[in-house]
Amino acid sequence: EYKSYLRMILFLVLIGLASSLSPADRTRIQEEINVSVSSLKEAYQVALSKSILGSADSSLCDFVSKNSQLNLDDLYYTSSILKVSKCSVSTSGAEDVLKSELSSDSLKKIFKAVVALNNLGLDLGESVLPKAIDIAKKEDTVMAYSLAYIISSVYNEEVPQDLLDSVEDIAHRADTIGDALSFDGGLIETVMFLKGALACSVKAEKSLLNDEMIQKFSNYVLGNKYKQGLSNVFYLLSGLDVLSNNKLAVPTRIIILEDSNVMTRETEFIKLSVVDPLGQSIHTAKVTIKSSMSPLTGQSLFGKDPINSSTGEFLLPKITDRRGIYNLEVEGGVPTGYLAPANAKFPAKVVVEGKVSDGKLKLVDTDDNRVLLDSDLSQAPLQGKASLSTRFVLDFYVSDGAENIAIHQAFVRFTNVKTGQEVHFVAQADLTRKYTVDVHFRSSAAKAFKSVGGEYQVQLVLGDPTLVTSITKNVGSINLVLPESLIPASSPFPKPEITHVFREKEKRPPQVVSFVFTGLVFLPAVILLIMWGKLGANVSNFSFSLASVGFHVGLLTIMAIYVNFYLGVNMFTTMKCLSLVAVVTFLCGNRLLSSIASARKASK
Repeated sequence: EYKSYLRMILFLVLIGLASSLSPADRTRIQEEINVSVSSLKEAYQVALSKSILGSADSSLCDFVSKNSQLNLDDLYYTSSILKVSKCSVSTSGAEDVLKSELSSDSLKKIFKAVVALNNLGLDLGESVLPKAIDIAKKEDTVMAYSLAYIISSVYNEEVPQDLLDSVEDIAHRADTIGDALSFDGGLIETVMFLKGALACSVKAEKSLLNDEMIQKFSNYVLGNKYKQGLSNVFYLLSGLDVLSNNKLAVPTRIIILEDSNVMTRETEFIKLSVVDPLGQSIHTAKVTIKSSMSPLTGQSLFGKDPINSSTGEFLLPKITDRRGIYNLEVEGGVPTGYLAPANAKFPAKVVVEGKVSDGKLKLVDTDDNRVLLDSDLSQAPLQGKASLSTRFVLDFYVSDGAENIAIHQAFVRFTNVKTGQEVHFVAQADLTRKYTVDVHFRSSAAKAFKSVGGEYQVQLVLGDPTLVTSITKNVGSINLVLPESLIPASSPFPKPEITHVFREKEKRPPQVVSFVFTGLVFLPAVILLIMWGKLGANVSNFSFSLASVGFHVGLLTIMAIYVNFYLGVNMFTTMKCLSLVAVVTFLCGNRLLSSIASARKASK
């Protein structure tokens, strides 16, 4: 159950990441299907997958020609390959073999025979659709109905109304996971149902599934796009292909093309597109940016009014004034036959090239107010020497080429050349956006530098989401000299391993002594029994009633509880046990004493 829960969480995450097949996805899938095949089934899956991606070739023709036999499975795979490729393979005798399978009671065999006859352009003969529908109703499974739907789409006759009505009923058997619908049979069963249901929809000239169902089935299929393996890739592409080409209700999504939501001075526009599940752009669709506000400044990237484009390209004016991060709210308009995409939200940012300007480094001896080093960062890398009385001051601006800007992160990193120890000091900005790093080695030596002197490499590190790339500038090196009293006695390197020998167990007494001591412990009990015998203790009057047995057993149990407490049971457990046994013992004892008193009265 725990693993199933984790798989469900992972699948929901993948659904959130999946929108359609991106160019990167198509390249990755293309690499997965460019494999050598060892069976006609694999050849069939590779050929159809390449055809869907628009890269069909005839490289499998020789393999198909050499391995295809006159049996149902081979003819089904071969006919499907011939339909999407330019192969020339002899199928002499295929019609007789396939038509003989139409009399089978197996719906799967009937399905393969009908599809193969249709692929080869052969006469289908007398319709077996009524028989297929009867078998589907008898089996009453999702896969059986899916095969019946596909068979009905092949024959040139009207689909029976009861079969059309069953499509939505079968769809309601699907499980809902987040925003996705799927059947228990997973990707294969879901894709086969979509192929059959949408084929029937096209033939009936109306969508047999509502828009929400189609969108959720599409979400499920797309959620499997990261699964590996030829079979998974084949059914993924088959599902996306039938969703993208059903001509009645094609799911759509709005995507950003070419990562254009990161804009610079060289690329001053963003490209949006409405695509089908296969990632193919719908050129007659329109895209509208309803809002493009910055959550920090409230500034609008494209103005306050919505703007639309039939090409999906939006030019950004005055980019120098609009550096920052923005939230885009986008909606799309699609022609008839497509499902309107859900309004999408995308992050967008305008980035600039940053550089350090007017940087100056000073090393000042605070004891006599003497400047040890005063140099411009343009002359870096610089070299200097510092002690406890030295003050390190670095001033600089960050410029985008037009003005000085404020950035999210700026700090100086000291790295000990010998030990690799890193020490960081954050730069502070004033109202003029001038950044300063001020380090007093006297106060920082013990705490920040951990009293470790030596040569340190000094680097200035700048980072901000609106910079094209982070900046790491080599300032130079500083030799930090510390007095002997501050140098730690311990080395910063790992200390030698300490081994410890535990105290050996004390020698135990001989076994004879233990037995003698145990005998002495039980001796008083033996003496007690002997004395009872000499004194003539009378046990003949013992009554074997419930109260008598319960009372004496209770006493023995209480003694056993005391022994357990002595041997190691804690007090709380002991009190719980005693509270239960004591109540029973008290009731039994009271009843026993009452019966003894009654017996004495009766004897008088």
